[in-house]
Amino acid sequence: ILEPEAVGELVTWLGYIAFGAKSFQEHTSCLFGRMGDRLMGHAITIADDAAHPEGLRQPFDFEGVPTQKVTLIHRGTARGIVYDTTYGHLYGHPSTGHATPPDEVEGPLPSHLVMAPGTLRQAALIRHCQRGVLIPRFHYVNGLLNPREALMTGLTREGAFLIEGGKLARPITTLRFTQSLLEAFSRVLGVSKDRRLIADPSQELGCAVMPAL
Repeated sequence: ILEPEAVGELVTWLGYIAFGAKSFQEHTSCLFGRMGDRLMGHAITIADDAAHPEGLRQPFDFEGVPTQKVTLIHRGTARGIVYDTTYGHLYGHPSTGHATPPDEVEGPLPSHLVMAPGTLRQAALIRHCQRGVLIPRFHYVNGLLNPREALMTGLTREGAFLIEGGKLARPITTLRFTQSLLEAFSRVLGVSKDRRLIADPSQELGCAVMPAL
């Protein structure tokens, strides 16, 4: 079970490697050639929404273009990417208001990612888990192993607990994961209805609104 901070770090990485027009143009995005295909489970819907009431609102981008809500993944299906003026011109698509600062070389990027909530409280997800691990946060995540498949690696951090019989049993040592996020998000069995605002330290104004998974 991933708490919102852990989910936020993974989804922010996904935004960096997959949801921008530059990675799409360079064919490294896991969405390239797969628009309309189901890449994740039905429970996963991700959008970039700078006007979301639970987020840090930003009405326009670094070019002064109004920032639009863009649905990126809808019920597991690839739906969209974000554009600035330059990449919008290349694709014949209007800017969605996602230009980054002038010294940013990665092109337009989402910076206000929101995942749709589920129906259960996080505590209920734990109660329904007979044996598992509760992961509050990740550490040293690297999403550049194979961006085409969203293959990532990283470490658990402090506060990770073994779950037994629906209860937190004992703390666990640091563990490493290496897995495709597409594969992992295709196996999601539950999404919490409570979400948290996660500040994105890699961007000046970035944030994420995430549930537990």
